[in-house]
Amino acid sequence: MNFYKIFKSGDEVRVKCKDGYFTSKIYKITGENSFMILQSGTFSVAPGDQYSLACITERGLYLFETEVIESVDVSIATEVKATGKISKLQRRSGFRVRDSLPVKALLVTNEPSQRWMEATTADISEGGIRLKFNMNCPSGQLMKLLIRINKYGMDVDLYGIEGKVVRCVKTKDEEFGYLLGIEFINLPLRARNEIIRFVILSQRSAMKETPFKRYQSNGERRIY
Repeated sequence: MNFYKIFKSGDEVRVKCKDGYFTSKIYKITGENSFMILQSGTFSVAPGDQYSLACITERGLYLFETEVIESVDVSIATEVKATGKISKLQRRSGFRVRDSLPVKALLVTNEPSQRWMEATTADISEGGIRLKFNMNCPSGQLMKLLIRINKYGMDVDLYGIEGKVVRCVKTKDEEFGYLLGIEFINLPLRARNEIIRFVILSQRSAMKETPFKRYQSNGERRIY
């Protein structure tokens, strides 16, 4: 992979080194398989040191091993070079985060008495959502959705979203009876951009709070 094409300055990096973990950012791309990362002053650095990296970009989540080439200044930046295969866990369109967001849902039917119903997401991606719902819905059922994003510094209401039920699973949960897999239909550009932004922020938050090893095995991608 060509680092000039997949990474850019400012992309967030989760680093595992001999002294522990820290979160940083890419300072500058220096070659097709090397870049500089802003260094944590609390860790000692020497050429030849091994770093395991997880980089989050809008294209996906990348995992790979690197070796320190040079430390410009331990308090500023360290240049690393990839030493093995780069694994890409998810595409941007496949990013799926398990976050609970409030949703209002309306079944599209010929009945004029239909009302908006309260629900919450089990997870969300650019392609669709899993919805905690209290009504059995057949595959193919069309719905109108209003999604409120109120986490990670975001405060937006997404209107004009349409979706189609592609899966309905009965649960034993006391709070909701069904899990609906809903595929978005012609998602408005504003809603799409806000969902992508939310998913990236959620992934970054998870990486700050979760050990790096989790991301070495969590490559699941859900197709709605």
